[in-house]
Amino acid sequence: MVLTCSALGEKLPPWIIGKSKNPRAFHGQDMNKLKVKYTNNAKAWMTNLIFNQYLKELDEYFKRKGRKIVFFLDNAPMHIVDEATNLTNVELRYFPPNLTLIL
Repeated sequence: MVLTCSALGEKLPPWIIGKSKNPRAFHGQDMNKLKVKYTNNAKAWMTNLIFNQYLKELDEYFKRKGRKIVFFLDNAPMHIVDEATNLTNVELRYFPPNLTLIL
């Protein structure tokens, strides 16, 4: 699950990463009307592909709002931005290595 909030208390819809393309829990539901974003892969893990999709949508959200943000991340391998991911309203800042363990 990906949860995103701002220092202002603004909360974005959660992203759920599951294994199944069409999970039974959502059977009969219009996925576009849910208050969550759902995506899937074989192991239900965050991947570089999902991460970059998330960044693009986050950037688009803040572009529509006319705001720019700084997004803090750990140095996990999937947190690498692809060259095709052009961010205009989201600036990424990475924590030093091994800081996540301490935090």
